[in-house]
Amino acid sequence: MKVLHVVGSFYPAVGYGGPIASNRALCGALAGLGVEVRVLTTNTDGARKLPKEFSGWRPFEGYQIFYGNR
Repeated sequence: MKVLHVVGSFYPAVGYGGPIASNRALCGALAGLGVEVRVLTTNTDGARKLPKEFSGWRPFEGYQIFYGNR
């Protein structure tokens, strides 16, 4: 199975609190079950942006994350 998770912000953007942690846990659990997980998100973290190393596709905890420019 393949899952694409589309969210406005994702870890390490902790400026939005709980949903970030919940989405991270969900994606990690699915990847742990053998699901091919990809996350499509932005580089936003509240009023600021994530550092430039968070751009494009990055491997993370068994799945792939794409950080697009906001």
